[in-house]
Amino acid sequence: MFRPRRFGILVLLSLVLASPVPLPASAQPAAQPAASPAGAAALSPAAATVSYIVRPGDTLTRIAARFGTTVAAILDAHPQIRNPNRIYVGQCLQIPVPGSSSSQRISFAAGTTSATREDSVAAGVTKRYVFRASAGQVALIDVLSNGGIAQLAICGANGRVVMSYDAGVTSFRAPLPTSQDYFIDVRSAPGSAVSYTLQLIIPQRIRFAPGAASASLTGSVPHFGTHNYILRASAGQLITVDVQAVGRVILIVYGNDGAVLQSDRVGSSSFTGRLPLTEDYFLDVRSVGPAAARYQLDVSITD
Repeated sequence: MFRPRRFGILVLLSLVLASPVPLPASAQPAAQPAASPAGAAALSPAAATVSYIVRPGDTLTRIAARFGTTVAAILDAHPQIRNPNRIYVGQCLQIPVPGSSSSQRISFAAGTTSATREDSVAAGVTKRYVFRASAGQVALIDVLSNGGIAQLAICGANGRVVMSYDAGVTSFRAPLPTSQDYFIDVRSAPGSAVSYTLQLIIPQRIRFAPGAASASLTGSVPHFGTHNYILRASAGQLITVDVQAVGRVILIVYGNDGAVLQSDRVGSSSFTGRLPLTEDYFLDVRSVGPAAARYQLDVSITD
């Protein structure tokens, strides 16, 4: 093992997590979405539907007429609906729409926990992405507009709305409630097209074994890939993180509140410091060399 030469690249951070997670209890990594063999993300077609959130006065007949489809087609897409006369306000439906663009499934490259998609959408059109996650996993979703105004909504395959367009935000930071597929809908503001960058991160949670104050994890990241970790710690605790790698890596450390404790500009693969707040902290291991890197991450938290 050897310590890699240090250098960094610019990273943009905007992090505000909801629903804190309890303090670490075990050293088991969280389940991750299915990995693709190569590339930053694998995007494959899914069913041609659009998401719709039920409003007061809606019926399946009215919704079908609005989208140019049939009640039977909607029911085929929702086998959990046993009574077509019973839908509820706030329910998220996937509406089969003739001629609509299909959704795109997002998966992560081997060794990574994030994917980025550059895309655009015409005025009045919605693009939908789908990803798989487990209950309790934290999802970080950002839509950054490169031109025009984008709107973001998220709902589960079970019909539960996680975040509606009414929230008026283009970022999401929270644990997910159920193990299932989740849909990300990106649409343009009325009357204008929009180009955007969509980023999805599902960090791997670090948990300590009962009575332990440290953990060691091994992994590998592709060239310019990043593996994102998350762990919970208390204000005033001392955190020590060290990454030993075959290949060149850097370590980025930042808090739930968006405060950067160590940026990529430092170009270091280790960090030691007292933590300012009781919250989740993120540890990003990024490969910056000419090839993939194998590494061991050692982290400890003491009072």
